[in-house]
Amino acid sequence: MSINITIVFAPDTAVESIPGIAGAPTSFDELASPLGAAQFGSHALLVGDDARELALPDGSVIVTLGGTADVYAVEAPSAGRLRVYSQGEIVEDEGDPSTVESVFDEIEDPEDAHIEFVCRLVGITPRELWGAEWFAVEGR
Repeated sequence: MSINITIVFAPDTAVESIPGIAGAPTSFDELASPLGAAQFGSHALLVGDDARELALPDGSVIVTLGGTADVYAVEAPSAGRLRVYSQGEIVEDEGDPSTVESVFDEIEDPEDAHIEFVCRLVGITPRELWGAEWFAVEGR
């Protein structure tokens, strides 16, 4: 598997409050928009390259999966955190890591570890992540 996508964890955010939410919910695989959003409890996840361009609340975490180039990043702008993993090693490491980052010591595959990292932030499983109802975000 080689995923190239940006996933944004937006804490305490309702999907309905995201400008451009359109249409009925669908599966992740059927999402026709390059940007999508799903609700998980009180948090929202956004997926797509344009997700980082939205006005994000404090505490948001941006996770970039670059499976083709073997570059994976975790960025928490309001916390001053940046961690970039590339070609088998950490090439940038700024700010204090969150406790959820322990997943990087537990799971060897960087892509699986970053997906699990997102899931732990939200409090869900990878199956719940991909099986959620996703809404298109249009006008981006």
